[in-house]
Amino acid sequence: MNYIYDVVLNFQDELIEFYEWSSEDIIDHIKRIPIFRINHQNLNDLINKNITISNDFIQKIKNKTKCYRKTNDLKYSALFTDLNRVVGIEFSTEGNIIARSSLLLDEEETIILECRFDLVEKLYYKVDSIIEKNFLTRKEKLKRNYILKELDKVYETNNIDKLNYLYKEIYNDSSLSFESKYLKLKKSIKENYESKYNILYDILKLTGKKNNIVPKTDIIC
Repeated sequence: MNYIYDVVLNFQDELIEFYEWSSEDIIDHIKRIPIFRINHQNLNDLINKNITISNDFIQKIKNKTKCYRKTNDLKYSALFTDLNRVVGIEFSTEGNIIARSSLLLDEEETIILECRFDLVEKLYYKVDSIIEKNFLTRKEKLKRNYILKELDKVYETNNIDKLNYLYKEIYNDSSLSFESKYLKLKKSIKENYESKYNILYDILKLTGKKNNIVPKTDIIC
C-alpha cells in the first residue's frame, strides 16, 4: 500500500472544490493517508454517486490514516486518483461514503506525478444512488438553503404580511392564497435558484436582525 504524506483535506458532506473552502471549515492536516490509483469510472462513481464499498477494502484501510492532531484520526479514509484529479474519501464502518474532500491544486498535481507508475486498484462496490447535480456555487447553496428554511418559518407562523412582502419582490401577481404563494416561492427557489432571489436573502437576514419586522423598501436599497 502506498501513502501520501503531509497534505490538508477538507471533508464535507459533498465535495467542495478547494477555491470554495471557507475559513470556518475544519481542515484536517494529514500526516499520512493511503493512496490508490483507480480508473476514471471508479473515480467518477466515488464523486457523483452514493456507494457501499466492499468490506475487504474497508478493513484494508482501517486506521491507516494519521492526522497531526491525534483526536482527528480518520478511521476509514483514503485518497483516490485517476491521474486527472485526486479526491479524499471518508467511509463509515459499513463502507458507505460519509464525506469527500478535494485537494489544494499544488498538492493534487504533486500526488498525480507520484502515482503515475502505480498499478490500478480494482474497487468492488455497489451503487446505492446517484447524487443530484446542480451548478450552484457553495455560497449560492448556502443562500438558497437559508431562504428555504426562513420561508418555512414564515409559513409555520402564518406570517401573511411578511410572505406577501417577500412574494412581491419576485412576482407581480398577488391573487394567490397565502399557501399558494409559499409553495410557488419555495418550488422556484429550490428547483431553479437565480441571482434575483438574493434580494430575499438580504431581506430575511435584515429582518432577522430586526426581530422579524418587515423593512421599508428604502432600507433595502
